[in-house]
This record gives sequence, C-alpha cells and structure tokens, in this order.
Amino acid sequence: MFEFVSLSEEAYANAVTSQVSRGSYRFLLPQLPEYGQVMSRHDEKQIEYLAVRERGSAESANPATGAHGEIVATALVYYQPWRKLFRRAIITYGPVLDWDNEPLVRFFFTELEKHFSARKNVVSLRINPPVAKAYYEDIEKTAESEQGQAVHNFLTSQGFVRTTKEFYDQPDIPIRYLYTKDIAGKSFPEVADTLRGTMRRQVKHRGRYGVEVEFSGAENWDVFHKLYEASRERTDMEELSGSSAQMYRDLLATMGPQKAFIGLAYANPEEYLAQLQADLQDLETRIAKLEEPPATGKKTRALKELRNQQQASTRRIAQISQLLDTYGPGRIAFAGVLAFRCGDELVQLLRGFNKDFGLFNRDYPLESALLRWACENQIRIYNTFGVSGIFDDSAPDAAVLEYKRNLHGNIEEFIGTYTLELSTLAGPLGALE
Repeated sequence: MFEFVSLSEEAYANAVTSQVSRGSYRFLLPQLPEYGQVMSRHDEKQIEYLAVRERGSAESANPATGAHGEIVATALVYYQPWRKLFRRAIITYGPVLDWDNEPLVRFFFTELEKHFSARKNVVSLRINPPVAKAYYEDIEKTAESEQGQAVHNFLTSQGFVRTTKEFYDQPDIPIRYLYTKDIAGKSFPEVADTLRGTMRRQVKHRGRYGVEVEFSGAENWDVFHKLYEASRERTDMEELSGSSAQMYRDLLATMGPQKAFIGLAYANPEEYLAQLQADLQDLETRIAKLEEPPATGKKTRALKELRNQQQASTRRIAQISQLLDTYGPGRIAFAGVLAFRCGDELVQLLRGFNKDFGLFNRDYPLESALLRWACENQIRIYNTFGVSGIFDDSAPDAAVLEYKRNLHGNIEEFIGTYTLELSTLAGPLGALE
C-alpha cells in the first residue's frame, strides 16, 4: 500500500541519501536536496518535497518520526512565480521513481494532480523525467526504449502534452540530449586507453607547457564566468542571468568541494616563452655543430629534422610573444568547468575556453584532471551534459560534440518535457508553453 506524503527538507535529504547509497535511482542536480536548500533561501514557498512511502509494518516504523515504510518515489518541486499571482509547478529531471512499477507510477501521478489542484494558484505542472527515449552507441541510435514509449503513453493518457521545442528553441526547456561515458570501476590509465584520437595519447601527460589545473569554489566564479562568456559568444550558448550565477555560487558553497567545484586550467606564457627560447638556443647549437664538415648522409637527415623543429619552435615563440603582448605576464586561466557530483555521476554543467590559448590545451589538461578526479572518487557516469541532438555539421554545437566524441562515450536521449494543465487559466496565462 502506498502513501503520498510531503517531506521536510531533512527527511527529503535522508531519502535521497538512502537511494543514492544503494544506487537505486539517478538524481540529477535539480532533484538534489542541496538544490532545494539554495532555492529555498530566496523564497521558502518556492520549494516542496513530495514523496510516496510504501507502508510497512508497525515494527518497521522510523523511531524518530513514527513513519512506516520506505520512500519509493520523490519529487523536488519548484513553484515558479507566474504573472504575479500564480505559480507553475516544475519538476526538473524528475520525478524519481521506478518507472516500470505501474501501480506506483499511477498512484504517484494521481496524487500529484490532486495535490497541485488543491492549490488554486498553481495553474500547470511541467516535468521532464530522466527516462530514455532511445539508446545509442556514440551518436548512432541503436534502439528505441520500450520503457520510454510506455512512460510517454502513460503521461499523454493522463492529459500531459509533450513539447516539441528544445532548449535552443526556448531556454527554459531542459536539455534532453546528454553525452556521457560509463567509467565504472576503471582506473585513470584504463579510462585513458578507451579514449579516441589524440586525446587518448595526450591526456596521459600532466603539467607540460607549464600548465597547471586547480579545483576551487565560489571564490573563482568571476574567473570561470569570463571564460564561459568567451565560449558562449562563439557557440550561441545562453547568457547566464544574474540569478542563475548567484544560484551556482550558492550551490558551490552549500555542496562543498567534494560535491561541487570550479576547475581551472592555467597557463604562464612568460615562463613557457623562456623555456621555448632556451630550447631554440639548444637547437641552434646542435644545428651549428652538424653543419661543420664533413657532410654525411646521416648529418643531412638529422639537420632536416632539427631545422623542422627550429621552424616550429620559432612559430610558437611568435605566438606566445603575441599572447604576452595581449594578456601580460603571470598565470592566466584559459579553460574552466563548473562540475557537480550527483550520486555516482560527475556532471560538467558548464564549460568555458579562451581559444587564444590553444597551444596550451594540446594535452587536454582540464579533461585529464577531471577524469583523474572521477576515477579517484569512484564516479560511474562521466557526464559532459548537454548537446543539441543534431548530429551533422548544421548543429549549433557541432564543434562541441566533435570534442566530446573523443571521450568515446554515448548519447543519452530522454523522452522530453511534458506539461499538464491544472487550471483553465493556464492557456490564457501562457503557462503551458
């Protein structure tokens, strides 16, 4: 027998922790308790924690609460203010439950609708369940998901309407295509050997070209945000609002360094230039020595190789000198990531890169550091987060997807975003869009 309940913040956190520790369900960021805590600080009426408890015997009662049974379904609900007097109920990447348990699913949604309908100012409900629509190998679809079709059929039978828009059409539509890699139980060398192309070789190096990678918290938000803006302007990503930026800073502080961090890769052009100049001087000394008579075939071949190196080094010195003229001396952050640990998943929500520093990115230093961290911290899913779902050169993120494919992972496609009308006012108020 099931019981529909509203949980306290603490009870919800305990339920999520229990589910995560058992690996029962997948909780993405907007369903984590810390997300609710941060949102509640701005308006405690904006967040509610709903759940289904499977009733047990009296002997199984929780001594602290007197409650019987196990929490088997959860939803962190955000009540979005709408047209001043109204609210939209939004469950982002949720609800979280066993979608194959038809009695549970039917009970939960019946009770959800009753619960929201009792709140006369709530005019609509939007959800986007983390349920697969299809399965992929890399970017090639291999099969449709029977579960996804069943959930879609159920939701539409309950009156939900699936939107045809994607996040690049409407920014508040949650991303439904992810690019992820399963690294469960693997060491960093084992993961590195599964990568593609140059990433497979280069990611194994550490600290070359004077590059350093550091993980930090909200104190480096402004540095990361500047890098994000540099990438956003090139790739048509959405500008971060002030409220979103504040939310991410608050999440970094609330979740702490083991669950949330900013990763930054730093270059020092001045130091690297000095190294290149010393290397060039050494090359010139070796070339001068080989140019001394007598000439031999072996010397000629060696000279050709060294002169090629000399030309490459000269070009790099010119490039680094230009960087110094533009950015000045000292350490400069050139790549960044905002990452969150969600259970056994590392979600890289946002990234930024200064393309002027491509010379320093040859070893994929940020990717190397993230993969090492993931392996050391028993991460199962390495989640590079959203892609457009357009898999040809017309995609707005074609270059981004090409980079992510070096990880040799797979596309995940969710079933999408669904909206339920709870009031006849929803349409006129634009709350179904």
